[in-house]
Amino acid sequence: MQSFAKGNLTEKGIELFEKLAYVTKRRAPLQNPTYAEFNDTYIGDKKFDEAKAKTSEWKYVDLLFQLSKEEVLKHATLFDTNQVDRTVIETYLFFAIELSGEQYSRTELSINIG
Repeated sequence: MQSFAKGNLTEKGIELFEKLAYVTKRRAPLQNPTYAEFNDTYIGDKKFDEAKAKTSEWKYVDLLFQLSKEEVLKHATLFDTNQVDRTVIETYLFFAIELSGEQYSRTELSINIG
């Protein structure tokens, strides 16, 4: 965890996932790593609970990478591409988000963009 305190959060996040064998070149970092750009790029008019996502506490947000269906299947024990809420999930986007608070519960950190 100490290594995340120093350096670029996006680069540190990518390094972590690479150590976990998640290597992909599908990257499209945000030009301006803010909630406003994240919202414009990924949320739009989709259902998204800003209060639950604690967006007022987002100091930094960036897309780390995308895993395709094929890449996800390589890690089948971790990801299941079965239906979720009657939707087939075939790709995953991984984001790094820096929050202003000191500590958060797992429940507080779980959000759903749908």
